[in-house]
Amino acid sequence: MNKLRISAYCLVLIFVLFTFSACTKAVNNSADELKLNKWSAQLDNGGVVTLSFSGDYATLKLTDSELKTYEISGLCEISATTFVIHDELTEMPFAFTYIVHFDSVEIVCDGNTVSLNKL
Repeated sequence: MNKLRISAYCLVLIFVLFTFSACTKAVNNSADELKLNKWSAQLDNGGVVTLSFSGDYATLKLTDSELKTYEISGLCEISATTFVIHDELTEMPFAFTYIVHFDSVEIVCDGNTVSLNKL
């Protein structure tokens, strides 16, 4: 009787694990992980940085401690370690390197690094 009960418990556990795993998004690489999420960080000076993607477009927004907002937004090219936003307003490309960690991403531009958390 105990073996039957243990077997039934294992089958239910396996069923539950498969059910929940079917509800998650499959992420094949860091570029997918970057694009599938919205990212944000609170800076030491009170500012906020956000990064989001919509299709082939990206928006990087900085709101400083005085609530003035700066934005880079436009067509985005992404590789496994870099992304370039072609800003529509200035018509200039802005290049960044990145490393995705579990719930955060480190972004580097011109030697400056900021760590953003997944929202």
